[in-house]
Amino acid sequence: MNGTFKDLIDKFGYPTVPYIGRYENMYELVNSNYEWLLKGMGEGIVITHATNDSIKNSSISKWKNGMEANSTNADMLDAILVELEADKENEMFGENTEKAIELINKLLEV
Repeated sequence: MNGTFKDLIDKFGYPTVPYIGRYENMYELVNSNYEWLLKGMGEGIVITHATNDSIKNSSISKWKNGMEANSTNADMLDAILVELEADKENEMFGENTEKAIELINKLLEV
């Protein structure tokens, strides 16, 4: 969430879901909230994505918790793992290959 907008919403007392923070990347978001999602301690996390250059390239999505089945995403995540395992030169993620594998496995667990 845009910090300025959040401050304005809070100032006027509008109801919101808890703000869990701002993360530099998906890896940090997953690791910081993994247990909460895995145990189904909430419905999910609403994620806003924005680029530095334009609000037009912003989007919003929802990451569902581990209490709701979703075989479509699991199939896609499995396919990504196959690609990562075939990437012997680590060309896709370079030095972050192990983190990428860790991230995909955590997403599969959730």
